[in-house]
Amino acid sequence: MDSSFIEIQRFNKWWNYIFMLLPVLFTSSISILILNDYVETNDGEKHRTLLIMMIFLSVFGGFWFYFMKLITTIDKNGIEVNYKSIPLAYRKISWNEIKNIEVVTYSPLWEFGGWGVRWSANGWCYNVRGKYGIKIRYKNNETFLIGTQEPENVKQIIDYYKQQA
Repeated sequence: MDSSFIEIQRFNKWWNYIFMLLPVLFTSSISILILNDYVETNDGEKHRTLLIMMIFLSVFGGFWFYFMKLITTIDKNGIEVNYKSIPLAYRKISWNEIKNIEVVTYSPLWEFGGWGVRWSANGWCYNVRGKYGIKIRYKNNETFLIGTQEPENVKQIIDYYKQQA
C-alpha cells in the first residue's frame, strides 16, 4: 500500500461559476448604465476611476475564487491541510496530537453553515463540497473536520496509520 494520500479539491460545480460571474456582471452592467447616461449619480459625475476599480475588484474576486483549492495530505508525519488562496487556512497535525480520527458523513450546511473555512459549535471545518469528512478530535478535545471526496481511500490510509501506532 502506498503510505501517503493527497487530495486536491476545487469549487468546480456549474453553480460555483455563476457565483464567480455575478459580481463581474453586476458591476459591469452598472458601469455601462452610468457611463452611457442611463442612470444618473447623485452628483452628476461619472466617476470612471471608481467604476474601473469596481470592475477590477470583481474580476479579481472571480479569479481568486476560481484558483481556490483545498489540499489534504496524509502521510507518516500526520495530516496537512491547506486552503490555497485563504490566508492562515493551513494546518499541520502530527499523529501524536490526535486523540481520535474517523471518516464521517456530515451536513456542511446544517453543521457548519456552509462551505469554505467555517467555524461553529462543532469546531473548525475546511470543506469544498460533498457530505464526507475526516473528523479529527485532538487530545485537548477540540474538533476539526476536513471535507473529502474520497472517503474510502481516506479510511484506508487512516486505518493504515492507526495500525502503525
